[in-house]
Amino acid sequence: MSKITALVISYNEINYIKRAVESVISQMTDNIEIEILIGDDGSCDGSHEVICQIEDEYSTDKISIRHFFMCRDEDPDVIIPSIRVSNLIKIMLSAATGDYCTILSADDFFCDNTKFITAMTFLDNHSDYFSYVTGFRYNKKVNIPDSYSSFMFWAHPDYFHISCFVFRRIDPSLLLERYCDDTGMLYSILRQGKYKSDNKITFEYFHRDDSITNSSSKCELLINEAMIIQDILNDRNLDFGFRFATKSREFWAVKELYACRNLLKDKRFLRYLLNCSQYKNDIVGRLANCSVIRNRLWFILFFSGMAFAHYYIAVIWRLEKLFRKNR
Repeated sequence: MSKITALVISYNEINYIKRAVESVISQMTDNIEIEILIGDDGSCDGSHEVICQIEDEYSTDKISIRHFFMCRDEDPDVIIPSIRVSNLIKIMLSAATGDYCTILSADDFFCDNTKFITAMTFLDNHSDYFSYVTGFRYNKKVNIPDSYSSFMFWAHPDYFHISCFVFRRIDPSLLLERYCDDTGMLYSILRQGKYKSDNKITFEYFHRDDSITNSSSKCELLINEAMIIQDILNDRNLDFGFRFATKSREFWAVKELYACRNLLKDKRFLRYLLNCSQYKNDIVGRLANCSVIRNRLWFILFFSGMAFAHYYIAVIWRLEKLFRKNR
């Protein structure tokens, strides 16, 4: 009997956490065992008490539930949410005992009860695949996986939610040094090996008004993307294919970030600038000081390389889609 660990990430989700956990439990069959690890990122809305109640109410012989709680002792002006969530994911992955894993934000939920058994059955029978990915729905819009390789999946900038993946348990040491939340985790999974895509919609993506994404400015989201990319490009073991694909993704983020570069001097972005200054090629810091001629010349050369990678990947993507369409 295979076992899967569901990592449920929560922060002030008192109204949604139970729905998320129940959507995991609904995946139960006679052929699988489920472990649910709930990571609470220092909630202050009473959801910690609800999580304890869930643990007592739903734990059975075949469903084990544990929770982890991270205190918020830091100054809120220096907290970078993505880094905190990444640390929480690493803690939970270190404690996971399942053969497979999936990650779920507590305000989202799985909408297809066959998601786990379908993915796990395939991966049990195909040891050369690392993950299984399905489609998701957000505000009546449907996104389905549309690529033929992990390399091209990562190169394409369209957003794809990490909760669509069921993947073999991964050692936390193989994740990015600081960013394995959402986009960073997507990269880490794709780097491990092949994936099997399924057009079935198994996941509902829900954005609360006060979620990190909705409460963050466009500039903050772009800086986060740039930091994740810098984290990837600083990996000495990064192969050429994924390095090239990452440069392609970087083009979009940096292009958008350049348009709002004057905002980077605002004090609210200081924590991001300090974080980015640790990278060898600090693109965010250079954009914040783009008036310096040396930085401007560096940016032109740097951006030209990103543009080449982006348009080269775009041509390959279109040719690949045309080829598949004509087969």
